[in-house]
Amino acid sequence: MSTQQPTDPSQSRPPQQPPQPLRPELRPFGQADAPPVAAAADRPLSPEHLLQVEQADVRARTLRKAGGVAMFNGVTFAIFAAGSGLFALVNLMFGEFDAASVVMTVGLAVVASNEFKGRRLIRSFDRRAPKLLGWNQIGLMALLVAYGAWMIANAYLGPDPYAEQIAENPSVADQYAWMSQIDMAVKLAVYGGLIAGTLIFQGLNARYYFSRAKLLTAYLDETPDWVVDLQRRSPGA
Repeated sequence: MSTQQPTDPSQSRPPQQPPQPLRPELRPFGQADAPPVAAAADRPLSPEHLLQVEQADVRARTLRKAGGVAMFNGVTFAIFAAGSGLFALVNLMFGEFDAASVVMTVGLAVVASNEFKGRRLIRSFDRRAPKLLGWNQIGLMALLVAYGAWMIANAYLGPDPYAEQIAENPSVADQYAWMSQIDMAVKLAVYGGLIAGTLIFQGLNARYYFSRAKLLTAYLDETPDWVVDLQRRSPGA
C-alpha cells in the first residue's frame, strides 16, 4: 500500500503573468500615453518623433527672432531711460526740476520692462506675447509723440531764451532775434523728426509684433504638446 505524498499548494498554481496595460478603448477617459520622451527615456526617439521636433524647430524660428528683437528693444530703452533719469537728476542738483525728463524716464523704464516681459512670454510660446509687445510699441509711440509736441510748443510759446541778454544789451536785439529764430528752427527739426521717426519705426515694430500672433497660433495648433514642452525647456527656445 503506497502512501500519497502531500503536494505543495504553490506548485499547483499557474504562474502569474505581469499586468498588461489596458487597450486604448478600455482605458479610463482622459488617460493617455505618456510623452515619448518621458515614457522611453532609455530609448532614442523614433524617426517620426525626430521629424516632429525638427518641423517644430523650423516653425519656432520666427518666434525666436521676435524674442531677439524684444531683447534688443528692451536693452535700448533701458539705456535711454537711464540717460533721461541722469539728465533729470543733474538738473535737480542745480535746482531745476525737469518734469518732462522725469515723465520720459518713467515711461521708458516701463516700456523696457514690458519688452523684457514680452521676450520671456514669446520664448515660452505664450499667446499673450504678441499683443503685449505690440501695444507696448503703440504706448511708446504715444509717449514720444506727446514729448515731441510738448517741446515744439514750448519752443514757440515759451519764454525767449535770449530775453535776458536782450534786456541787458538792447543794441544787439537784432542779433539775438536771429539766434532765437535759429534755435526754434533747430528744435522744430529735431522734435519734428522725432515725431515722424517714431510714427514710422514704432508703427512698423507694432505691426511686426502683432503679426507674430498668427504664427504663434499656427505653431501651437500644429505642434504636439510634448514637443512644445520640450522646446520650452531647451536653451534655444
